[in-house]
Amino acid sequence: VGSIQMEFRLLSRLTGNEIYYKKSQQALKWLGKSLDERGLFTQFISPDSGRLRPGVITLGARVDSVYEYFLKLWVLNNGMDVEARKLYEKSIRLILEELTLQSNASKMTFIAEKNG
Repeated sequence: VGSIQMEFRLLSRLTGNEIYYKKSQQALKWLGKSLDERGLFTQFISPDSGRLRPGVITLGARVDSVYEYFLKLWVLNNGMDVEARKLYEKSIRLILEELTLQSNASKMTFIAEKNG
């Protein structure tokens, strides 16, 4: 859902067909709503409910690119996509608050996973 937004927007720009941009906007709104409701994203979406399924919250496989794409959408649109920028900033804040930990022994900082 998150990682094809750039392609849809570029497709809209190249073809002149706004339908791809509109679909991208719908997905971005859903991602924003999900981020507001749950916090960080889990790995899977329920095909029945259309909601994030409980599971691992991680910056690993299936999830990491969505956070990266928020920033890329903002850059792709010359800094004009305020919503994508807000989602990126909120995501980074939540990552720092919820997944960034420090080991007791070495005091090294690391990004953890959690169940959500």
